[in-house]
Amino acid sequence: MTVIVPSYLGAKLLPTSLGSLARQTLAPREFEVVVVLNGPEDESRTAIDDVRTAFPELRLRIVEASTAGAGNARNLGLDAAAGRSVTFVDADDEVTPGYLKALLAHAGLGIVPVASVADVTDGGAAPTFDNYLSNRLLARAGEVTDPTQIPSSLGFVAGKIIPTAVARASRFDTTLRSGEDVVYWFDVFEAAPFRIRPVALDSDGVYLRHVVANSISRQARSYDFSVTQRLDVIERLWSRPAEEPRSRKLRASFISGQVSLVNAHLRVEPDDHTRVVEDIRSRGLEDAIPWRRLNAGIARDLGILYSFLPYADTSALVAARRIRDRGVVVDVVSNKMGADKPTDWSAGVIARENLEHRHHHRHPRTTPRQQPPYPPRPTNDHVKPPACRQTRDGTRLRIDSLATGGGLPRRRRSREMGARAIACALLGPEGPSDADPVCTPSHVDCRPPISVVVTRRVLDHRGLGVRRGRRHGVHPHVGAGLADRSCDRPHDRRAHTEPA
Repeated sequence: MTVIVPSYLGAKLLPTSLGSLARQTLAPREFEVVVVLNGPEDESRTAIDDVRTAFPELRLRIVEASTAGAGNARNLGLDAAAGRSVTFVDADDEVTPGYLKALLAHAGLGIVPVASVADVTDGGAAPTFDNYLSNRLLARAGEVTDPTQIPSSLGFVAGKIIPTAVARASRFDTTLRSGEDVVYWFDVFEAAPFRIRPVALDSDGVYLRHVVANSISRQARSYDFSVTQRLDVIERLWSRPAEEPRSRKLRASFISGQVSLVNAHLRVEPDDHTRVVEDIRSRGLEDAIPWRRLNAGIARDLGILYSFLPYADTSALVAARRIRDRGVVVDVVSNKMGADKPTDWSAGVIARENLEHRHHHRHPRTTPRQQPPYPPRPTNDHVKPPACRQTRDGTRLRIDSLATGGGLPRRRRSREMGARAIACALLGPEGPSDADPVCTPSHVDCRPPISVVVTRRVLDHRGLGVRRGRRHGVHPHVGAGLADRSCDRPHDRRAHTEPA
């Protein structure tokens, strides 16, 4: 196997890194070390010669490159590799004595071993495994699993071994100033999908990562490093086809990891949110960004709305547009419409750049709904006349619902309908015919209690005159003031009825 060690001005670091490789329990004839010196010249060659003198059995080669860059140095190392498999070790890191042997023992057909990473500080403290790379790896040590379950295992270029032919099929993006290892491992996975096997700790296969301030992966927070370079990585990942579901899932995990770094910057500099959104739009990455992760923890406004997306409601759309126009990240609390409103998930893009949490709440019914003290009145479209019944002898008429106005409309509406309703109560179940003229003067108020006018001709036609109506038991208020009321038409005499 070939161990590729890129080095940039690493004269003081190479003795530690190369010394740990020279002390491997794996036989020296089983591996070689290729050191790629990139950038300006320093005392690195002298340091390498000293290692050769101290460990003459170590197979060590040097490749020089005038152009600085970790991605370019790794590509040159892949071109120079003579082993059947390759792994990467940074010049400022080291490995445990059983590292290479443990990687070979855990490797298999279509299986990439992944070593746990322990952080080493300059203070001389013991290495610690409390980092995002090892937290989940240790829980599944020795198990074969899908990398989509532990995407952080591919977020670091070192700690793995793959066949040289597979490694050469993909190349490091030399235009990226950081994060090129994430894009590289995604390309490797997409070209040859594999599974991973975390290396068990009892095999002594641990990658010791020295925590150095202002290294490539640990630069000071700035808009360029925390936002621009992260968007560069996201742009490269989003340009990949990712045709397989596993590839799409892994790409989404990598993008989410880069967005978390942008979010860390926005938590300190929330005023940069508008600038970040503009940069995302200029790159056409609106659909690639998980906006809730980007906006996590930076909302300072709360929107309490009647309805909100994804419900297809006019008020929800208007509220989303106003949130978008404000340009401020908000949390939203709204009603859960349930089956009352259809959902339109495509409308969620309206204000996604300015939303953090979205909570739909349904209030539980704490008290029973109170019934009205009167029967419900029909609507304008469904008006039913009051009940009309005859007595046992078939001669007397009763008006049951007229006194309370239960069967009459509540609002001001067609007076003709009200007149026909009262006529039905007076004249029997058959009601007035089309030949019976029925009208109401304009001065009559149709609010309960309702006053309606029925033509006297209708009463006379059915043999129910005013006096006869009283005598036959019609409601006592029916004939009140019949002689004094008249319609706007002079040839028709009207009978006015006013129920209590």
